[in-house]
Amino acid sequence: AVVSTQSTGEEEDPVRPRYSPVDSLGPKPLQDEAVTLETGSESATVVFGDDKVVISYNPLRIDVFASGELQISLNARGLLAVETQQLKPSLISRVGQSLSNLKSKAMNIGKSVLDRLKTSQPEEPAAAEEKKKKKKKK
Repeated sequence: AVVSTQSTGEEEDPVRPRYSPVDSLGPKPLQDEAVTLETGSESATVVFGDDKVVISYNPLRIDVFASGELQISLNARGLLAVETQQLKPSLISRVGQSLSNLKSKAMNIGKSVLDRLKTSQPEEPAAAEEKKKKKKKK
C-alpha cells in the first residue's frame, strides 16, 4: 500500500509562527495593454503608456523614463567598458601545437646527429683491424 502525503512546509505545532512575506504587488500585477517596440540602427525604444525605456547601442546606454521624466540612466557618460568574449584555444589546437613542437624537436635532434656523423672522420680499414687484434689479445 502506498501512502502519499502532501507537505505545506509548515510545522504542526511551531514554537513561534513562521515569517510570511506580504505580496508587494497585491494579488494581481498591473498590466498595460499598449506596449510598443521601436527599433532603429542606433537605438531601440520600448513604450508602455507614459513610461518608456530607451536602449542605445554604441556606446551601450539604457535610459528609463516615467511620465516623460528621466528616472535612471545606465552609462550616461559612456564610460562603461564592454569587452568582447575571448574564446580559449580548443583542445585540438593545443594538441596540434604540442605535436608540431615534438616534430621540430625530433628534427633538430636528427640534424645534430647527422652533423656529428659527417664531421667525425671514419677510421681506415687497417687501423680498425689492429684495434680488433689488440682486443682479442687481452
